[in-house]
Amino acid sequence: MAWPISSGQVGKHLTAHMMPNVFVAFDDRYLNVFMGPSAQKHTIDDFDADNFDHAGVGFIRGSQISIGTISVQGGPIGTTTFNPPPGIPRWGAAYRDYLAKYYARQAAMVAQTENLPYADQTIDLDPNVRDQWGLPAPRLTYDWRRPNELARVEFMMRKMEELGRAMGAAHVWRAPLGPGAPGAHHEGGTRMGSDPKASVVNRYGQSWDIPNLFMIGSSTFPSMSGHNPTLTIQALAYMSADAIVNRYKKNPGSLL
Repeated sequence: MAWPISSGQVGKHLTAHMMPNVFVAFDDRYLNVFMGPSAQKHTIDDFDADNFDHAGVGFIRGSQISIGTISVQGGPIGTTTFNPPPGIPRWGAAYRDYLAKYYARQAAMVAQTENLPYADQTIDLDPNVRDQWGLPAPRLTYDWRRPNELARVEFMMRKMEELGRAMGAAHVWRAPLGPGAPGAHHEGGTRMGSDPKASVVNRYGQSWDIPNLFMIGSSTFPSMSGHNPTLTIQALAYMSADAIVNRYKKNPGSLL
């Protein structure tokens, strides 16, 4: 089987949202974030993309900032995944006392920070590791901790701390950053473009090399934003389906 690799772009330019967290806990109010799903959150776009003055900040692009559940769900299991405030252990009487007081009074702010599409962030087949069927295992090469991304994450975490203090939180603290692994919403790897030499698929998700191969999903994104990719995936899927039904089936071949 032939693969669409003539451009050399397959598996490159992977991106994922970096998700730095700042937690807040209040003495004077209940938030009850456990009562709703993670997606039911409040979000601001003041620091997303080019919505703010980047003079002197040392980075490009930005992040959506939202407040909601501690984890994907705000119940007891999700709550166990977070780091309590400095000085509070993750076990024992002090941890129990903290949760007894703040379980319904705390929330997580997250900066859904975009990662630029670097060519050396890749997924390929490992030359040495095999799975249980003897096939090459996928190998991920990725580390978002670059100067631009580190500066942007630090900026966003300071903004979230400012927001927490402005809201009157009794406790405002950061979650530790991870080791550079991908966060949420993986995108890229079969990037879309107008130049067959620099991309894998055309605007319809059609492979430049194999006309009857269409790729649907966030792997075709050449870059990302501070927002979830779902609606963009839906729009591109609709456009690809429309092109397949109304153009490709009538005249198979390259659509461009």
